[in-house]
Amino acid sequence: TFDIPLPGPLKMLRMMRAFRVFRIFKRVESLNVIMTSLVKAVPGVVNAFVILIIVMSIYAILAVEFWRTFGVGGHIRNERNVEIELMSARGQEVGYEYWGNFPKAIYTMFQVMTGDSWSEGVARPLLHGPDLLLNLATGVYFTSYQLLCAIILINVVVAVLLQKMCEEQGAPPALLGEEDSGCDD
Repeated sequence: TFDIPLPGPLKMLRMMRAFRVFRIFKRVESLNVIMTSLVKAVPGVVNAFVILIIVMSIYAILAVEFWRTFGVGGHIRNERNVEIELMSARGQEVGYEYWGNFPKAIYTMFQVMTGDSWSEGVARPLLHGPDLLLNLATGVYFTSYQLLCAIILINVVVAVLLQKMCEEQGAPPALLGEEDSGCDD
């Protein structure tokens, strides 16, 4: 190769060489089947993600309505009806930071769906209010969201991917580690 320095942005083209590893997918049959299945599954996966985003949006809109004013003034009343200070780690009111508007709420719902420390930072303060019925409704809200999004809809995405892998013509049975591929209709 020539050791000629490339000007400015053309230096970034050298990084494209890292993608040469993808040529192995053409040579190894089982990897080729996986990549072909992934490409064919894109429309179904996009449909599943659209449903997931719609459900997340519905829950986020409800959350904005329910909790955008939670902790106004930096204080809340707990289940013992004692006023305690509650501010986020960034010094903002919890309701405003997590649920203040739709973009904040949808991001918070994504955080809840992924299980990223959502319970302590997001749900627990809402569950410790003085109204037992409201606490119960909040628990039902987060539990139903977790069941619907994190378990059911994410598994729908996996099912779509698996279906396309099973439909792939010429898929070797050894791909699933069995003599029978398990993809019978």
